[in-house]
Amino acid sequence: MEQLTTPERAVFVLREAFELPYKEIGEILGLTDAYARQLHRRGAAHLAAARDRFTAAPAMHREIVERFLVAARTGDRDALECLLAHDVTLWGDGGGKVRAALRPVSGVGRVGAGK
Repeated sequence: MEQLTTPERAVFVLREAFELPYKEIGEILGLTDAYARQLHRRGAAHLAAARDRFTAAPAMHREIVERFLVAARTGDRDALECLLAHDVTLWGDGGGKVRAALRPVSGVGRVGAGK
């Protein structure tokens, strides 16, 4: 699944795991039905191709994960924000209880603050 972009992954999971119609997926994610369908098709194609879209050297991956864990354990928001891309978008699932949680939160400050 990490081969997919965030929107592709969101659409793919909502369609495959929850069997939602494209219209409802579009409403949840703020997309048109046609674009949700297109993202699902692209996501399925990427998974079928079984190719890596994003790669990281093992040492770099380990360093980033370790820095993230330290920042999370200590509550160091500044350190956490330094690890995020400037245009980061967080997609939460609400634990199946909060539908609004499926709406994205964008920007380092908002994601870092958990808003």
